[in-house]
Amino acid sequence: MNSKEKFSKIHFVSLLAIIASLVLTSSLYALKLWYPIEIFSSFIYLGAFGLLVGAIAWQSNRLEAKLKEYSAQAKSVSGDALFEEEEGTDLAFAKRSLMFFERYVVSLFCFGVGVGTLIAVYYFWSRLSISPDASLSKRGANAAAMTMGLAAGYFIFASYAGGVSRDVKSSKLRALSGWFYCSAIMLFILGVFEIASSLDLFDYREQVNYVFVITLTILALEMIMGVIMESFRPRHSEEERAFLLESRLLTILTSPGGLASNIVHVIEYQTGIRVSENSFNIVFKKVLLPIVAVQLLWLYLLTTMVEIKPGYAGIRESFGKVSRDASGEVVQLQPGLNFKLPWPLGEISIYNVDKLSTFTVGQVKSASSALGAPPMEEDEYKISNEEKVHVWGRQSHGAHDEGFEDFNYLASNSRAQGETTMSMLTIKIPVHYQVKDIYKYLYNYKDPQLVLQSLAEQELVSYISTADYHNFMGNNRTKAADLLKETIQAKADAINLGVNLVFLEIEASHPPVDTVLSHDRVMGAVYESEANIFSAQTKATRELSVAKSYQEQMLEEAETEKVQRIAFARAQSERFRIQQKIYGKAPEIFKLVSYLDFIERDLNGVPKYIFNSPKAAKNIIINFENNKNIGLLKSLSVEED
Repeated sequence: MNSKEKFSKIHFVSLLAIIASLVLTSSLYALKLWYPIEIFSSFIYLGAFGLLVGAIAWQSNRLEAKLKEYSAQAKSVSGDALFEEEEGTDLAFAKRSLMFFERYVVSLFCFGVGVGTLIAVYYFWSRLSISPDASLSKRGANAAAMTMGLAAGYFIFASYAGGVSRDVKSSKLRALSGWFYCSAIMLFILGVFEIASSLDLFDYREQVNYVFVITLTILALEMIMGVIMESFRPRHSEEERAFLLESRLLTILTSPGGLASNIVHVIEYQTGIRVSENSFNIVFKKVLLPIVAVQLLWLYLLTTMVEIKPGYAGIRESFGKVSRDASGEVVQLQPGLNFKLPWPLGEISIYNVDKLSTFTVGQVKSASSALGAPPMEEDEYKISNEEKVHVWGRQSHGAHDEGFEDFNYLASNSRAQGETTMSMLTIKIPVHYQVKDIYKYLYNYKDPQLVLQSLAEQELVSYISTADYHNFMGNNRTKAADLLKETIQAKADAINLGVNLVFLEIEASHPPVDTVLSHDRVMGAVYESEANIFSAQTKATRELSVAKSYQEQMLEEAETEKVQRIAFARAQSERFRIQQKIYGKAPEIFKLVSYLDFIERDLNGVPKYIFNSPKAAKNIIINFENNKNIGLLKSLSVEED
């Protein structure tokens, strides 16, 4: 095959590569719009790179064909004699153009694409964890079929370009074939795993996507290293400059039967040392290849064995389904050596069931932890040796962990009368739990600890919205912790979370730290108000007690006087009745006796004179002061005036 036919074939295949890359990449973009998974972005990037490789191969082949054409014209003019290259001729211009293109344009393009690929890999890596919409699961089988069709398109062109590259011995077409083979194999693998996921056999799409991104990273690093090594490798002339877009790793795909030849070529190309291909071929096929094959097979068989350490338990999966016993219960693997199907057909998920896991309710990741703690109010009092004093109103208390900040809750205040008030409360509750059912814990929820923490947050908010603010900070903390633990455990069991709460402690419960002085002032005012109210209530109680005692005394005195008056009236009534009876029998004597009793009783201490008659010669004087025991008749007979 003459050089003209060779350049013509390379020219045709390069143009065909541009067209094929454009069609296949456009199809990939349309497929991504219909089935938006992030890994398609890396395939679109790879397809666009293949298009640029085709364009560079086409341009390099065109410049090389021009150089050959002008070189043949110069030889025909000078005949078989040696000719010197003259400045300003088409041959010199063509040679400088090819040298500039391959030395600078291709090198800078490869280096830029390598660095750009690393940046793109960082973007792809951050996006691979985003799960596709659940509504797209029905499109998975169709998307897999389309992916396999695109893989077939890449593979057909890669095979064609590889065959032509072997015929014309062109590194440019070999590079195109390698990149198309890479896209074809990756798309084929993605299609296989999409089909397996659609049939619910197993789902390793996320892991395979990470493998694809790692593969792109390796190829990008190889491209950057190729540019650096090409700049420093020993060479005899500029015609020996390699096509930098050709990947030595992908060359294995383009010439699988000549792996040894490729290795020999790489050694000779990079070092300049001549190696016997036959000798290397014998050593490679007879010694190295069997050893490598046996080691790879042994490593693959090792994926069927998994050791579970003491304190751990495992769940076996086969074809993406959990192993169950005859009764339908999930088989929980015990510590020891366990077996499974080889990767990727089988997997064993292991978890430490003896581990005491902990999360903290009441703290969130600090968005401004690098800026330091928020400023506190100026302290009005000082405590000596403060670094050893731990009170909630000081930053040295360490209420929140490093990198986290307190989360404030709203708690009800039952001390307020006549209205509902809410108060801010900082709470820190470490929750310690163990996994009691790893199947429920690992398979029912994607992030079970986050679910449990959200459940604990919800129950805490529900509890403190009805609990008393002051009691929660005081003597009811232990009771509240026990109640929260029971409630959270019940809710976790209800949603099949598979955990056992071991211990729950209210480690911190106080107002926000940066409001300590304001809180002290408010509490001081509250306590003073309560003291005044208590003093007033005490005084009111005392006055009421005195009034009640006086009331009872007055009632008793009135009752006594009532009884006395009634008794006196009864005695008077009885006396008058008796006097009336005596009067009826002896009226004169009754009058006399009554008169004398009146004189004796009511005129006591007063001299009494009795005149018998105004004309009488004698008057009778009765003196009761000197002798109170003297009788009336006796007095009449003793003293005369």
